Amino acid sequence: MTSTKIWIAHALLALWISMRSSGQLWVWLKHWTQPSEYVEGYQIDTSDIEWKLYRNSLSGFLFAFILHSVLFQIIIRVFKRKDGDVILAIFWIFLQLYLTSINCILFTGILILLATTITYFTRRQIFSWIICIIFVLKADLWAPYSYTPEKYYREFNFYLYTAVQVINFCIYLVKNPEKKFDFELMIRYAQYLFYPTYSITLIMLYEDFENQLNLVWKKVEKQETLWGPEVDFWFFVKKAIRLIFWFYFIELFLHFIFVNALFNSPFTLISGLHPVSKYSQMWRYFDQGLYQFLKNQVYIPLMGNTKNELILNLRRLGAMVSVFLFVLAWHGLRSNYLYWVLLSALELCIERFGRYITTTTTWTNFSKFIGEANTTRITALSMLLTVIPGIFGVFFFLGPKGIGDTIFVNVLVDGVVDCFTLNVRYANSGFVFAHLLILGYCFNNVCIYLEKKYGFDTRKRKVE
Repeated sequence: MTSTKIWIAHALLALWISMRSSGQLWVWLKHWTQPSEYVEGYQIDTSDIEWKLYRNSLSGFLFAFILHSVLFQIIIRVFKRKDGDVILAIFWIFLQLYLTSINCILFTGILILLATTITYFTRRQIFSWIICIIFVLKADLWAPYSYTPEKYYREFNFYLYTAVQVINFCIYLVKNPEKKFDFELMIRYAQYLFYPTYSITLIMLYEDFENQLNLVWKKVEKQETLWGPEVDFWFFVKKAIRLIFWFYFIELFLHFIFVNALFNSPFTLISGLHPVSKYSQMWRYFDQGLYQFLKNQVYIPLMGNTKNELILNLRRLGAMVSVFLFVLAWHGLRSNYLYWVLLSALELCIERFGRYITTTTTWTNFSKFIGEANTTRITALSMLLTVIPGIFGVFFFLGPKGIGDTIFVNVLVDGVVDCFTLNVRYANSGFVFAHLLILGYCFNNVCIYLEKKYGFDTRKRKVE
């Protein structure tokens, strides 16, 4: 309970410090803010360009998604499947034309045609990987973009997500060499590429999309409801209210804490952001579609099937490196993303090594000897090896070039030196680093306690 109280107290204190910092440092942050659209006299942090573009694009998204939801329900109930599939594919293409532009669709069509054709005739997925990764790396230079920020944002996302979808479909062709690229498969491919919500914001494997759409048509043919018994009108109302609440909560939050501006300001040093204690859980659950893609299309195929322990470990390492190389290509080949990827890979390696230790007979006997309480303390202490790198990985990922480097050197490197030389005094690097260690230890204890108390172990959970 002591660790829980310390963690809660520090979380509240961190909010208070952030609010004070946002006010005191406003003279340096004001170029990242603009007058609030909600409350006169207040400023709002607009430095996060992705959030700014998203909120400006929201009205267009809502119109397209609502129109899609209404017409989708009408089409699947009025038309037979053969005609309905064609109408849906055409409708979704026109909807994407509204969300993006004809130049965007035509340019993406070149990628689709080139990668799919080569893969279909060679039945080798390596060509689609090469073509699509080059496309992802060079999309910001080669691809045509609209001049309006809202469409630019949607087109940029469409290029990236479509490249992943093309890879997914090409892998499907390689795994199913008996499949003929007939009219039916072409229509389903078009549906997969242009389905509005999955073509801009989410990643889904082609097989999953096909299975879900097949299930929808089967339920319609049997005149069954598309949703389970627990889903009714109020279910959708509650979901909508939750989305609206979190949107405006974030907007309100950015009025009081200029969190993105603080990251973007070279005059400010922040500490106190903490990732989940088990880093592999974050990778698994923060974006399930991306996780499924990386696991099924990259990691598992490269792992292969061998009983040789040495070869298995080498393949596991190579598969992990390949996953992070794709993530690096996705986000961009910049030094701050490279350091973030390296720290993330380091955390996963440390976590895997720690998991291996817990399976040994030596650890089992040792944990029985020292008791459950001391085992928890040692585990929480060892988890600092993943939590601390995760904190600095956040700075590299969220901050522009140079910010993560500065914080990494001033807090971690100098902090370790200060702690070893006992040069720990208020507000110096050693003090900050020691504070992170203590707070991280309490955080880890809280995570372990919650897992044991509520039986929450994500290693046993199935990702839907």
